[in-house]
Amino acid sequence: MRKSGSTGLFSDRYSLFSLPLALVVLIWMGFRYADFAVNERQGYRWCLENPVACDGKEIRLPVWDVVEVNEDHYNVFKTTGPIPVQGRSDALSVGDTVSIRTTFDASRGWLVEQEREIHVLRPWKKALSGLGVLLFFVGMPLCLRFKDGRLVLRG
Repeated sequence: MRKSGSTGLFSDRYSLFSLPLALVVLIWMGFRYADFAVNERQGYRWCLENPVACDGKEIRLPVWDVVEVNEDHYNVFKTTGPIPVQGRSDALSVGDTVSIRTTFDASRGWLVEQEREIHVLRPWKKALSGLGVLLFFVGMPLCLRFKDGRLVLRG
C-alpha cells in the first residue's frame, strides 16, 4: 500500500531544496516590488525626473499614510516620499490612511488631489490581522506536535 504524501518538487525527497528555493523567490519578489516602486517609468519619482512629459498626468496613490498636514496641502508616504499633495486637508490628521487620485503639476513638482478616500477602518483591519497572527501562533502548538521528526496533528 502506498503512503500518502506529496510527489514531485514538494516531496520529502526535495524538501532541503524546495524550502530555500521558496525563500529565495519570496525575497526576490520583495526586491522586485521595491525596484518597481522606485525605478519604473511611472509614478511620482519618474514625474519629478521628467516633469514636461508628466505635466497633467494622472497618478494614483492607493493606501498611503499621511505624515504631515498643512493648510493647503499634506504629505503622504509609503515606499517613496514624503510626497506633497495639494488639496483640502481639513478632514485629515497625521496617521490617517488615504487613497488618492491626483494629477502631476510640473511647475511645483506636486500632486494635485482630484479625488480622495480616507480609510477610517484601516486601524481595525491592522488589529484584526495582528489578532489572526496571534491566534495562529497560539493555535499551532495546541493543534500540532512533532513526532519522529515530523509535524503531525495532536490527538
